[in-house]
Amino acid sequence: MPKRTFFNLPSEKRTTLLGAARSEFARVPFGDASINRIVHAAGISRGSFYMYFSDKEDLFLYLISLYGQQIRDLICTLLGETQGDPFAALIRLFDLAVSRAGLPEYQDLLSILRLNQHLQLDLFLREKPSGCHAGRLYAMVDPELLDLREEGDLEASIQLLLSTAGPILVRALLSQSTEPFRTTLRRRLALLQRGISAKTAPCAALAHT
Repeated sequence: MPKRTFFNLPSEKRTTLLGAARSEFARVPFGDASINRIVHAAGISRGSFYMYFSDKEDLFLYLISLYGQQIRDLICTLLGETQGDPFAALIRLFDLAVSRAGLPEYQDLLSILRLNQHLQLDLFLREKPSGCHAGRLYAMVDPELLDLREEGDLEASIQLLLSTAGPILVRALLSQSTEPFRTTLRRRLALLQRGISAKTAPCAALAHT
């Protein structure tokens, strides 16, 4: 997270610094990104940079978390539109993301994903204090649509769904053809929705592991 001094900056200076960082991280992989180029583009000194962020990784993770805030807000909106159905919401998320991928405001994000293909969706969805935070996201899911048996099952179920959908969505956004990935997502979500163990299979072993 940025230091308090960053949030004390005028909004214009914060926007300029984040814009410079976004351009740099969209140009080269994280390991090759340069603080010197970022501060030069932002019109600040290197010393000032360290008053705002601990290091390059701190800035990168904060930038990613801002994208994550947008994703989380969108998921919350889609959960509202699907009456709390996380399976339907993730399909809609896929379709919306694909339809918007060509818009100019998403090109930097796509470049960052392309240059850093190790990124996972859970990194984007790290908790932030504003917007649709994780607690509200969980609260918007209809628990009647999931087989919840123990405390923590809701959170674990949603994280499982996100970890299933995230890599597929990222690969689709970086591909020339998205339909095969949509088919894969629908199939995997359907498997999770109905459960993949045989209905007559004994489950006692799991209780002792």
